[in-house]
Amino acid sequence: MKKNMKIIVILILLMLFVIYFNWSTLNPFIPDNPNVPNVVLSNNDRILIMAPHPDDESIATGGLIQNAIDKGIPVHVVFLTNGDFNVWSYTLYEKIPMLTSSQALELGEIRRQEALNAIKELGLSEKDATFLGYPDYGTSEILYYHWGNNPPYQSILTRKTEVPYSKALSPGAPYKGESIMKDIEAVINDFGPTKIFVSHPDDHHPDHRAMFVFTIVSLWEIRKEVEIYPYVVHYRNWPLPLGYHPNYFLDPPSYDYGIVWKELPIKSRNVQTKFSALKKHVTQYEANKKYLNSFIRTNEVYGNFEDISLGITQVDISLNKN
Repeated sequence: MKKNMKIIVILILLMLFVIYFNWSTLNPFIPDNPNVPNVVLSNNDRILIMAPHPDDESIATGGLIQNAIDKGIPVHVVFLTNGDFNVWSYTLYEKIPMLTSSQALELGEIRRQEALNAIKELGLSEKDATFLGYPDYGTSEILYYHWGNNPPYQSILTRKTEVPYSKALSPGAPYKGESIMKDIEAVINDFGPTKIFVSHPDDHHPDHRAMFVFTIVSLWEIRKEVEIYPYVVHYRNWPLPLGYHPNYFLDPPSYDYGIVWKELPIKSRNVQTKFSALKKHVTQYEANKKYLNSFIRTNEVYGNFEDISLGITQVDISLNKN
């Protein structure tokens, strides 16, 4: 009971932290800034990528994965969901409307295979990926409401209350916060990352915000110190300009508070390989081509926070230690 209460308190603090940043004043983007410091990869690194959905790994870290492989650095990708909630992309792909739960599950299986095709294009293999299989567009609800004695979350589309995918890490695990944390902690303990690239807590997609919170709390629970690099995928009026501009610099969103942005330069050949990998996500690419192409740039960007007092205690949110 004490452990559950501790987890709940930490989650409340982190949710308040996320809400604080969502309410802050924002500008759409900043101009090309050559003085943004670089993400530095060392030969001793082990890179863990936390992707809320299949395609986030290519969008936000397709260049990173290749840079790491070029240096002989181990990389592992964790997919929080199978992306089984995107009705529009399914309808475009299959040329029929999504009307049943079995169709939603079919989309989840399709997107899993697309993710494997994409990471293979980037130089990884199936053993370098772990799928958790939690509900697309439902993990934020789990984060807020489905712990302890509360019933598991039920997916709106699949109608499932537990992980339905046989190739997930924990098939049959209930859609509850404890299940997600258990899986994330298991992957972290098994892989032993030195750097984690995870979705940003101010991303506009609720699964992306939830992924950040679950990851940070899992690290606190197992007392693991790791460098954290949050990435943005969904944000108002960003990226700019939209469309395919492979020779352009990707400017990060502009914040009026303590964000420290870093960038990872990408070689031109790796930019094109990232583009090829992104197109392996056929269901998503055809449905949102112009937006997804906006991430095919000469760099990738990651945002970090300064130390913040959350009121009850001083919690170190300065996640990078270098």
